[in-house]
Amino acid sequence: MKNVFIAAGLVVLFGLLIGAYFYLPPAEEKGAGNGTKSFVAASQRSDTAVEKPPEGWSEYQSERYGFSLFYPAEMAVSEFDEGKGASTLTFEDKQGGRGFQIFAVPYSGTQVSEERFLRDIPSGVRENPVDFYVAGVLATVFYSRHPLLGDTIEVWFIRGGYLFELTTLKPLEDLLAEIIQTWRFL
Repeated sequence: MKNVFIAAGLVVLFGLLIGAYFYLPPAEEKGAGNGTKSFVAASQRSDTAVEKPPEGWSEYQSERYGFSLFYPAEMAVSEFDEGKGASTLTFEDKQGGRGFQIFAVPYSGTQVSEERFLRDIPSGVRENPVDFYVAGVLATVFYSRHPLLGDTIEVWFIRGGYLFELTTLKPLEDLLAEIIQTWRFL
């Protein structure tokens, strides 16, 4: 009799596992950990301009590159001149261990060439690319790998003669998606 209950329990457990496999969404579709869905959802929201940052956030404006965005107020902003019109902007919360960077470089093309991609991402890793819109401009979000940082998520787009490359650690993709939806062109 005891063996019958064990066998019945195993059959029920096996059935639940099969049901979960076929009826539950895969792990990458559950929101956290899937930046591409977060970014696509953000681009589908209204592009209504918000005039002031939400509580606990600050505004960054770049007249040079023609954009503004909101970011968590605890982040310090630094700008590094990379020469030839290019700059790297870093937004870092050193105590909280969060941050992201924006690399802006003059670019005359309308699409990112493979040569340009490999120049900026020597690993050549570009996984799960998905197109979406940043303030009405076509962008691509993808996962990559950096030799020092590890797994990253990147957002690239071209506007006003510049290629913008936003990068953060993969675990911070939801934060970057939230920041991206505040992006406005001046």
